Amino acid sequence: MTRALLALVVAWASVAAAAPVRVAVLATSPPRDGRLARLVDGARLAAGRVEGVAGVDVAGLLDPEGARAAAEARLAEARTAYENLEVDQALALVEAAAPALVASGAVGEAARAYELLARMRLGLRDTEGAVAACRMWLRLEDPPTLDAAGAPPSLLEALAAAIEPPVQAALRVEATLPALVRIDGRRAGITPVAVEVVAGSHVVSVEADGFHRGVYQVTPRAELGVAVLARLRPAERGQLLDEVQGRLDGQLDADAVGPGLRDLRALVAADQAVLVELGEGLARAGLFDLQAGRRVRLVELPDEGGDATRLGGELVRLLYSGLDPAAPGLTAPEIDLPDPRPYHRRWWFWPTVAAAAVAAVAVPIALLAEDDPAGLTRKPGTGAVIIRF
Repeated sequence: MTRALLALVVAWASVAAAAPVRVAVLATSPPRDGRLARLVDGARLAAGRVEGVAGVDVAGLLDPEGARAAAEARLAEARTAYENLEVDQALALVEAAAPALVASGAVGEAARAYELLARMRLGLRDTEGAVAACRMWLRLEDPPTLDAAGAPPSLLEALAAAIEPPVQAALRVEATLPALVRIDGRRAGITPVAVEVVAGSHVVSVEADGFHRGVYQVTPRAELGVAVLARLRPAERGQLLDEVQGRLDGQLDADAVGPGLRDLRALVAADQAVLVELGEGLARAGLFDLQAGRRVRLVELPDEGGDATRLGGELVRLLYSGLDPAAPGLTAPEIDLPDPRPYHRRWWFWPTVAAAAVAAVAVPIALLAEDDPAGLTRKPGTGAVIIRF
C-alpha cells in the first residue's frame, strides 16, 4: 500500500513537473504604435519557442467568444447534431465553428471541421460546396489526414477536384489600430499586411489585445485582389487590460512585482510575465516571476529601426538565456548578462579609448619633462603623492 501510494505521488510529481510554465507577454503600455505591436508579436513568438513555456493567449482571455475553446465547443456540438441526424443545426454550427477555429490558430481542429463540412455537403448533394470545403481543408492540411480505404469515393473525388492551380492573387489587410493578421490560420504579420495568396477562398483573422477578433471569409481572384479593412470592436473585458497596463508604468525598473503585475496575474493566471517597451533608440524587456513577486532579469538592445519582430524575439531569447523556466533558480538574484552590442556601441568604450589616448600622450611627455629619481616623493603644500618610475 505504501509503495503504491509512493508511486502515485511520484507519478503526480512528474506530471506536475512536466506542466509548462504559463507566460504572459505584454507591453508596458497599449501597443497602439505599429512598431511596438511588432515588438510584442516577436516576443510572443519567441516565448512560445522556449522549452517548458506556454504562452498565454491574452486576446482570447479578453474575448472569450472568439477564443479557441468556444470554437472547439461549437464543433463538438456540431458533431453531436450530425450524429443525431439534425442536419440543419449541424450545418449551421460547423459553418460557424470552422472559420473561428482557423482564426484562433487551431489548424488541426479546423481541418477536421472542414472535413466534416465537406462530408455534410456531399450528403446534401452539394458538390460545389463540398469542393470549396475541401479546398480549405487542403490549405490547412496537405496531405490531408484521411483513411483513403474507408473514405467514400465522393469525398476522394471532391478532394481531387479541390486541388488548385498555382494562380496568385493580391490580398491586403488593414485595421484601425496595429493588429495581428492570420491568413488560413498562419501568421502574416502586423497590419498593414500585403501578401500574394493562391486565388480562391481564404479565412482572414485580425486581432488585438482588448478587442474582439475580426474574422473574414474572402475570395481574391487573379485579376482582382481583395482589401480588408478591419474595424475591431472593444471587448467587454478589454477595459481590464487597459487598467492593468495603466499600472505597469515603471515596472521594468522595479525589482518587486507592483500592483499592475499583480493585476495581470489575476487577469491571466500566469506564472511569469514578460514586459517590453520601446524608448528613444532602445528596446527593453523584463522577466518577472509572478509567484515569487520579483523581477528576475532586465535586458535592453539598441533599436536601430530594423525588424521589430526579430528584435522582440532577441529580447526574449536573452531573458531566458541560461535559465530553466520551471526551476527554483528562476527566482535567484538578478543575473548579469554580457552586453550583446558591439564594443564600439557600448557607453564605456569611447571614454575608455579617450582616456587611453590621453595617457599614451601624457605619460611620455611627463617622463621626458621630469628628471627626478625614481621613488615615492611628496609634493609640499599640495597633499599629493607622486610615484616616479
